[in-house]
Amino acid sequence: MKRVLVDTNVILYAIGGPHPYAEPCRRIVALAGEGHIEMEAPVDLVQEVLHHRARRLGDRRQAAAEAQAAASLCRLHAVEPVDADPAAELFAGSERLSARDAVFAAIALRHDLGTILSADGDFDGLSNLRRLDPADPAAIAELVAV
Repeated sequence: MKRVLVDTNVILYAIGGPHPYAEPCRRIVALAGEGHIEMEAPVDLVQEVLHHRARRLGDRRQAAAEAQAAASLCRLHAVEPVDADPAAELFAGSERLSARDAVFAAIALRHDLGTILSADGDFDGLSNLRRLDPADPAAIAELVAV
């Protein structure tokens, strides 16, 4: 089974409303639930899902249930002090990478995850980390075939 870092946007598109990424991201979540891929993520994923879903839904209980469901599909990793320098270096070396995404990438690299599933092209071009677009059927087929 292939281990991948999953960006929060994959989860949010999967549980959200109509969007071009909704169905591809739902398929990713289904593949994880079926045991075809192992999704891993920083524990910050929980905070992000809570924040975005509570704001969108106006329902804290539903947002909490969705965050718990998302967390149950992932192996969660803590942000550690050792992630600080690599995150800062990744951030400084990219014109596109946000600070939060730099921390995600540092965690992926620390856990030997060479692949990130993300709709966010800002991860493109990072050395030692390959972004797979959830809407790219060929990339997902390759991921599942491994």
